[in-house]
Amino acid sequence: MATLEEAIYTELTTFAAVTAIASTRGYPELIPETASMPAWAYQTISANRETVHSGSSGFVDQVIQITCQAATYASAKALAGAIRARLHGYRGTLSGVKIHRIVVDNDQDGLADEDGATVRLDVAVFYTEA
Repeated sequence: MATLEEAIYTELTTFAAVTAIASTRGYPELIPETASMPAWAYQTISANRETVHSGSSGFVDQVIQITCQAATYASAKALAGAIRARLHGYRGTLSGVKIHRIVVDNDQDGLADEDGATVRLDVAVFYTEA
């Protein structure tokens, strides 16, 4: 079974609205400086595992931050919008990971510079860990 991060990567790199904008340019942690734009990266911000008296319940509440970068603000926003459209409200199974709910908790614009624009999404995922 895939990890949650692998499942999210697979889902987004096969979702037509995302691939139409960024192809399969999704990366763990950081977007390489040499990457074509637009692109996105994902990293875990927190992962809280619930416990019960007998030990682990198997439930995890994990926050993944997705950073979208593009040459223009409009393109970064469009990529973030496509990712949000696929993930927000999702319930089901992704690459074998049982998802109880996904909520895009926060959208945040980064500082634009000569290299382009950045938009970040904080994605809360409540799932069952195998």
